[in-house]
Amino acid sequence: MHGICHVEIPAHDLARVRKFYTEVFAWDTHAMDDNYALFKTPEGPGGGFSTYQKPVENPGYNFYIEVADIPGALEKVKASGGEVVKEKTEISPDHGYMAFIKDCEGNMVGLWSKS
Repeated sequence: MHGICHVEIPAHDLARVRKFYTEVFAWDTHAMDDNYALFKTPEGPGGGFSTYQKPVENPGYNFYIEVADIPGALEKVKASGGEVVKEKTEISPDHGYMAFIKDCEGNMVGLWSKS
């Protein structure tokens, strides 16, 4: 109880955002209607893409997607219409690495890996 159970990511274009997250992170997505699509991640909570809210470039919060290879993920981001905001950066030897991207809709998203 009390854990994060659903995340919503704002989008302008559901088809484009579904394609981006499927190509870059291998998320399973399906449209519910013209304004909402669900996604399921390989691990962790799933959520939805919604056109009811506008994408946010600089939110007061961040969510991070765990990846095995940050440089490889950054290449996929660029190839799929996203933008690299901050390259792979060490957090600390004990806490791994991070990077920041903007997805194809302009949302700021963090990436994290142990190595």
